[in-house]
Amino acid sequence: MTLLEANHLTKRFKRGGIFFEAVSDASLSIGAGEMAAIIGRSGSGKTTLLNLLTGVIQPDNGEVLIESISLYGLPETELAALRNQRIGYVPQGRSLLGSLSAIDNVRLPFYLSARLGGSRQRALSIMRDLSIDHLADSQPQILSGGELRRVALARALMNSPALLVADEPTSDLDEKNASELMDLLRSLASSGTAIVVATHDRLAASRADRVLSMAEGVLSRLADPMAGFQASPQMDPSGSAAERPC
Repeated sequence: MTLLEANHLTKRFKRGGIFFEAVSDASLSIGAGEMAAIIGRSGSGKTTLLNLLTGVIQPDNGEVLIESISLYGLPETELAALRNQRIGYVPQGRSLLGSLSAIDNVRLPFYLSARLGGSRQRALSIMRDLSIDHLADSQPQILSGGELRRVALARALMNSPALLVADEPTSDLDEKNASELMDLLRSLASSGTAIVVATHDRLAASRADRVLSMAEGVLSRLADPMAGFQASPQMDPSGSAAERPC
């Protein structure tokens, strides 16, 4: 079953008085239980694409469907509710609230829409899976970069999303912790969650069912999943290693 469908997404920005396409006519579909990895150098448009897929920003052209619901056809309140209930997003950078403990950051999505029951035990269970339950009462200011990433991932998983989108989920993690995190994502995919990760990490990409490449806003599917990690620093999707559509 197709869970995420994006059709002909284009997003333009203006820089130095000149418009450029950060994402150019990108289309892809992800099924329930499938993991897709998007690779590409910094500035290739990966983060902009993820922001479009999750409704953080709107495209200039194109549409995104989550479980056949058009994100950009929803009123703002309904879009916010759908994102909270069905989409988990781990953005790049530090996204935790410094005024809350780690576990309260994880629990936060639970309270953004009406729910019955408690949240602490679920939050602790997720944090235990990510080996950060001992940090539950710690403030974000004292956590390492890798610990912050795992708390952000735990928060994204709090409401059991149908779609999980993660921007560089293994950044700041050593090889052992990165491998454990990717094992968790693979397990989530096996249980039916659709997962999209943007990554520079060969290990993360190797765990995906599909590897896509992004260069200068153009999204392509790689015929050779590891081609983007070979000699070319551009990770150029053109040529025999890439094909479209996605």
